[in-house]
Amino acid sequence: MSIFTKRMKLLSLLQESNFSNLFKMVGLWAILTLAYIPDGLDPVLHIRLFGVALWLIISIIIIPISLWNTIYSKYSFPLMGALLLFLISTTITFNKATSLPEAGLEWVRQFLFIGTFLVFFIERMQVKDILKWEIWNTRIITWVAFGISISALFHWFYLSLQGTLTHESSYAITLTFANRNILAEIGILLLPLVIYNAVSDTHRLQKWISRITILLLVFLSLVLWCRSVWIALVALLPIYLFYLMYQFNWKKIQSFMLWGVGISLVIGGVYLLFADLSIIEKQWDNLINPHYGSSQERITLWKRTWDLIQDHPWGIGPGQWQFQWAAYSGAKTRYETGAVLFTRPHNDALWIWSEIGHPGIISWVLVFIVALILLFRQPWKITSLKQITGLAGIIIWWIISCFGFPKERPEELTLLAFYLALCIPDQLISIPLFKDLSLYQKIRNYSVKSLLIWILIGCLIFIFQRINSERIMRQVWEARMQGNFPKMVELSEQARSWAYDTDPTSTPVIWYTANGMFLTGQTEEACQLYQEARNIHPYHVHVLNNMGSCAEITGHPEEAIQLYLKVLKVAPPFDEAKLNLAAVEYNRGNPASALNYLNSCSEETRKSPQWKGFQERILKRLNN
Repeated sequence: MSIFTKRMKLLSLLQESNFSNLFKMVGLWAILTLAYIPDGLDPVLHIRLFGVALWLIISIIIIPISLWNTIYSKYSFPLMGALLLFLISTTITFNKATSLPEAGLEWVRQFLFIGTFLVFFIERMQVKDILKWEIWNTRIITWVAFGISISALFHWFYLSLQGTLTHESSYAITLTFANRNILAEIGILLLPLVIYNAVSDTHRLQKWISRITILLLVFLSLVLWCRSVWIALVALLPIYLFYLMYQFNWKKIQSFMLWGVGISLVIGGVYLLFADLSIIEKQWDNLINPHYGSSQERITLWKRTWDLIQDHPWGIGPGQWQFQWAAYSGAKTRYETGAVLFTRPHNDALWIWSEIGHPGIISWVLVFIVALILLFRQPWKITSLKQITGLAGIIIWWIISCFGFPKERPEELTLLAFYLALCIPDQLISIPLFKDLSLYQKIRNYSVKSLLIWILIGCLIFIFQRINSERIMRQVWEARMQGNFPKMVELSEQARSWAYDTDPTSTPVIWYTANGMFLTGQTEEACQLYQEARNIHPYHVHVLNNMGSCAEITGHPEEAIQLYLKVLKVAPPFDEAKLNLAAVEYNRGNPASALNYLNSCSEETRKSPQWKGFQERILKRLNN
């Protein structure tokens, strides 16, 4: 027997074994919860995308059934069609992008999401007992949720016992996720699947683990102070009450009520004992008052995004919102001081609509409409719990996507892919095994597999390059903080590549090169690079401000004034531009105009010795 034949037999055995399904789910969640790069600017985003791409390649290789027949089956094609329409809508807007690497990252994210959904669906179709598959997968997910919630709970109690638990310090409760809010969102997205396992799983220990996990997830959903998660939790209550009422099972209703009272007493008691009640008041004010705190800021971002949509109904290109929204003014946000450079509008629907246009938002909404139609086409009496779980998952996703950005994070996209796979009807589809296909069908199946694998390999190369560039960018930031500008220039040139031209704050990488050159006296070269940075991000306050400085140094004061005024249009309270305008007017012999700009600076800036010294010089000239 040849080595090739032995390998093919081994692959066939692997494909048809339960180990492959177990490997896929355990391996995927290991990637989504443990993959971490400590020296990356975003330690988890790119490495987890890389892990998902690698996981998809392995999963597609060991798929035992016809991939072509699966994609075009009557139960999966409506949903796959809507997802592919969304991907095509993204692809055709590439030509509008000012940053192709950012557009490429968005495309890769969508492709991996669709691939993950496809693998979940194929897993369901290749097993003989779909209910058993769902129980085993929700069992794995329950243990993942249990580990996450226990770890987060220990961290929460640690901060409480140290007496350092405040709204600000709570942001440190992240585990291996990007921030506290994402941890809370993942917890609430896991909750319906854990409830499904608690009801469906007959193993006694597993039932108790599920119940404990439900208690922990609800507790964390409340004490992590994420307002969108609070709204999602409230939305879950009538859904599950309706399910219990429909079942007419008084024993289950009593159990549900007792668990509800018990959870409320435990959470209330622990919270009163350890937490700062003023945090609840602050978050409640944020929730109900649109003119208070971050609520005002997000509403402002939504309004600017809506203005962007009206001016660009067919989209501005994937990943480009971060470069274009400020054209409509960053007033009433932290962008106006240059302190925070927003990269997303905190609303996925508006985000998609602004970047991909009408085709993008229509196809994205169509995905969920088709999913719900497929979900409720199934016989309610047989699959009611699964339907409630799928409905709950989709509702939670939409609620948190109205206030956050779950489509950016691979963990949350994976959970959405699982919920969409649950929406596919339970009827077993007769999809032939690969070994039973005709020669033509095998060639066609090989072609589909090869195409997907080559695209995924391209995704791996793209993400790997971004990981490498972002690790270098961390060193660029460190060099800038240390004032080592020659090193900043050298490292930023290494970081910029075909796959990476913008850092996580939406600042063009080439700006760091230009800034380092400018500060080391290479003015002419720096000014040329500032223009390249502006081509990527035309409304970046620091880029525009630096270009104004270049225009002033090269003897073009009128151009400098226009650039500084553009900065103030984007960010009205940006004091650095006001000081620069005052300097230009002073040098042009207009001390009165210079004093007006100087006096418009913030109170904090007025306290600085530089401001006071400049004011004295202007007043002295006016008096003369």
